[in-house]
Amino acid sequence: KLNVVIAEQIANSWENIESHKKNYTICEKAIEYFRDKQADYSRFTQIRALEELRWEVSFMQYDLACSMNTYLKADSNAERSISFMRAYRIETSALSHLYGYNDKYREKSIWNKIRTVPEFNAIQLSNEIEDELKSMTSHLDLTKRNLYTHYREDAKLNISERWQCANGMNHPKELMQMLRLVTLCKKIDHFLVLLISSIRLTEKRKNYEMLKPIRKIKELAYKYNQQEIVEMSER
Repeated sequence: KLNVVIAEQIANSWENIESHKKNYTICEKAIEYFRDKQADYSRFTQIRALEELRWEVSFMQYDLACSMNTYLKADSNAERSISFMRAYRIETSALSHLYGYNDKYREKSIWNKIRTVPEFNAIQLSNEIEDELKSMTSHLDLTKRNLYTHYREDAKLNISERWQCANGMNHPKELMQMLRLVTLCKKIDHFLVLLISSIRLTEKRKNYEMLKPIRKIKELAYKYNQQEIVEMSER
């Protein structure tokens, strides 16, 4: 079952990634257009941040699927350990972009951009996700990440140390961490659905209030049989 699910995810991965890229680009073009017109483009900036978050989460999700695919097809424990090393590199990179591993990078993170969305605090799931991100990033080990990435750092060879890590790795523990990451991706997906739904509702209410005067004019035009004004109000 896991093989089937992973195969389906990998098969659709590039199409989905390109879709997020397209939406992100549309937001950038809208921001540029409204900026040139000296109009308010803050909402488009917020929507761009949402798409950036979904884009980053998709990369993490599909990279993890590839790592798990490699794990399932591995012929030895050493090969399986290499799959987990790759998963850890994905984890440190993705979580650093999503939330930041210290206060300096947290200010520039995608999650910090999302916090500027007015509807953010109204969604309780945001607190749960933030606690999870805070917990995960507090345990990131950049020394370990470098060891898993580089066979050599300047004059220091990492080959022997990497081999020891591969042979001593706790696979059930690593599998549970991968499950935690995949679950986080699912929570963020659900959070984004709720947030986008809330944004749509806000904009619908704004439009309703903005069009109130036109509706009043239309009512009066109907009442006094001013068909020309009725037609103008419907354009």
